[in-house]
Amino acid sequence: MSRLTLEMLGDIPGNQAPKVDFGPGGGAIGRDADQDWQLVDESVSPRHARVFFYESNFYVVHEGGPDGSFIGSREGLPLALGVPYPLASGDVLFLGECRILVTISGEEDPAYEPPMAPAILEQDRSASDDNGNGSTTMAKGDKSTLLAGAELPRSQEPAGPPSEGERAHDLRMAFARGLGLADGQEQLLDPAAMELLGLITRKGIEKSMALMSNLNALRGTLFREGKTDVAAHGNNPLGIDLGVVEVILLALSAGKHHFIPLPEAIDEACDEINGLLATLTGSVDLGLQEILGHLHPDVIENRPKGKKGHFPWVEKSTWKRYRQVYEELTTGDEARNVFATGVRKYHRNRQKNA
Repeated sequence: MSRLTLEMLGDIPGNQAPKVDFGPGGGAIGRDADQDWQLVDESVSPRHARVFFYESNFYVVHEGGPDGSFIGSREGLPLALGVPYPLASGDVLFLGECRILVTISGEEDPAYEPPMAPAILEQDRSASDDNGNGSTTMAKGDKSTLLAGAELPRSQEPAGPPSEGERAHDLRMAFARGLGLADGQEQLLDPAAMELLGLITRKGIEKSMALMSNLNALRGTLFREGKTDVAAHGNNPLGIDLGVVEVILLALSAGKHHFIPLPEAIDEACDEINGLLATLTGSVDLGLQEILGHLHPDVIENRPKGKKGHFPWVEKSTWKRYRQVYEELTTGDEARNVFATGVRKYHRNRQKNA
């Protein structure tokens, strides 16, 4: 029998049940104590959502009034009131401020007759067959229309499950395509290599998230913007304040919920980082030129009419020497190297103190 497991992510209050299992009978979720899963959070409505099982799929329906609900993120797929949405393992539900991981396990019990969705039940109660014998039949129209737009799988003849060897081969081939390997090179993907690549992937995502967080702090410092969590760009999954495992789970289910794919999200983030670094380098150079401009001899020794310069006591020969030093600093190799020299010194000192 299929089972739906919902598990709370992030900080969990002491009086909150961390997870709940639902069978094909489904259940209600909300803040009220009489709900099948009570969420101890003021951002959740008394009866916020409901889950039900229909034709081999679990669905979620948002029933919580003004409080938002989303699959994936607050920039993901919003759940319209009363509209069923299919669930899949790895989905992350946002109910109010609660983040909830979805896991579906088990198989449908052939002896169990799953309950129909409420919209279909209403149609069935009023329908009868051509003989007028009062038996209920499915109303005209596609089932997905009756479910207010949810995509439901069509009934098929049961097919035998693939063997473990076939599944392992398919997974390895898919992984090889993702890596860009040529035909035949998938043989290199033994379990040890795949585990290593998985670790590299996790580390890469983790470091990308840290880099984006630092980027956001740098942006706030440079442009005096408010410091917030990692800034989101469109539907960028990396723009969500989640842990690395949650982001990976989100990426695995991204295709079903119209997110920007994780590789594209990383590309966007890296492009912005490169652009900001170029801006930073150029800004430092402009800043140095601005400082040097204030120290220009003509500026310092500017003599308004009827007044002497800023340093009337400086001898003419000393002032001439200052002008020569200034010209050397701003026009020769020293001027081009002053920024690079400073960077090298800072980097060496940082390595010594690390």
